[in-house]
Amino acid sequence: QELVRWALEVTDTAALVSRRVTELSGGERQRVMIARALAQETEGLLLDEPTASLDLAHQLDTLTLARRLAQEGRCVVAAIHDLSIALRFCTRLVILSEGRVAANGPPEEVLSEENLARYFRVRARVIRGQDPREIHLVPLESVPGQTRSLEAGYP
Repeated sequence: QELVRWALEVTDTAALVSRRVTELSGGERQRVMIARALAQETEGLLLDEPTASLDLAHQLDTLTLARRLAQEGRCVVAAIHDLSIALRFCTRLVILSEGRVAANGPPEEVLSEENLARYFRVRARVIRGQDPREIHLVPLESVPGQTRSLEAGYP
């Protein structure tokens, strides 16, 4: 019971215990699923888009918790499509392309301008602030010739 209370507290879901899962919003459901995984006291967490449907505060709380669990020795693997969030919270990134590992390593190396263009078809800049937590990925434009024509019109 102590472990369940802790999981409810760290995911901000204690107030939801009397509600049915079908009555929860997408973000509330996402946090409940994370609480359930934490209450099972697994050695690892496999998170698929853990910030989907979450408001900004819960996104930060969820990823801060995931990072803390990793620092404490748990294996935490997350599929994250928000590259700015990945830069900020992940210690290692893997880019998959055509079913294979295309890049693997520290975020600042993996999300190079070259890799962003090659694998994400985006010309972008990675900008670091004075605070080490301040990292911004600024998408500038789609890489020409690699995207669908915007002039194709409707069928």
